[in-house]
Amino acid sequence: MEVTEKTKKRLSLRWGWSSLVFAALAVLILLNFGHQYLRYLDALAQLHHYEEQLAQKETGIDNLAQEKELLNDSAYLETIARNLGMIKRGETLIQPFDSKVKAPQLDKNIDPSTMLD
Repeated sequence: MEVTEKTKKRLSLRWGWSSLVFAALAVLILLNFGHQYLRYLDALAQLHHYEEQLAQKETGIDNLAQEKELLNDSAYLETIARNLGMIKRGETLIQPFDSKVKAPQLDKNIDPSTMLD
């Protein structure tokens, strides 16, 4: 049985079309996997970002808890009040005199009797 030229041509066309369809499907599948992989990488980046935000928020919560404990401590509150210049009832505030600051000068032209009005 001898294969004619026409039969060879048909076989080569069939093989060519099937190869082309197979290659197109392979390309589509690879593109789909590539797209899925890019989405996976994006999701990993978002996960890393959210984990960093969570760690920052947890640190902030810990700092606020420590600050709350300090604000419940009366000695700490007294130290803050003293730094602000507050005194306890019955205490006398004594401030040191700064020699670099000059005392205000009185205007000699002002009549003291007019100041009482």
